Amino acid sequence: MLDLSRLYEVLALVHEEKGELDKMKQTLDQSLRLIVSLENGAPSRRKIKILSSLAKHACLVGDTNDAVKHYEKCISIMRGQAKENDILLATLLLKSGNLELELGNTERGIEQISESVDTMTTVYGCDDELVSKLGSSFDKICEGDLRSIPKSLLVRVDFPRAPPYLSVNVEIRSMMGVSISAD
Repeated sequence: MLDLSRLYEVLALVHEEKGELDKMKQTLDQSLRLIVSLENGAPSRRKIKILSSLAKHACLVGDTNDAVKHYEKCISIMRGQAKENDILLATLLLKSGNLELELGNTERGIEQISESVDTMTTVYGCDDELVSKLGSSFDKICEGDLRSIPKSLLVRVDFPRAPPYLSVNVEIRSMMGVSISAD
């Protein structure tokens, strides 16, 4: 059944590439149902991946509120499983925070982005190019200057399509528009 769930994930990507967003959602919903039936009360990272894909789908169809709900579910699961300074949790917080800002929920957006920046600073160090860009953009958000923030930070739909074998670090760096290499 887990292999069938993985097949649904791949099929959802195919539907996305073809622009068949309704089929993408149906396929992701089927995958999620399988995962939930197998998890025995302990949500898995696979469930987080599917919920994150559902959030991406919601962004693609313009339903920002639904996207935030899916990211909030992911964040809730991650908080129960995450180790200190978990980059996946930081990524989810960054994406959700960006959407919260877009919805006008400034306080919540700032709170989530702040936590994400703190985690990334701890993991990468304050001299890292990503952390520097993110920190600078975060300062502008706190000052209420949303117009001068690089579009790559507040982008709504253009989430990266990093191959699954690459780390989440690559996904974060792709989203921020920082040049990356597959190492």
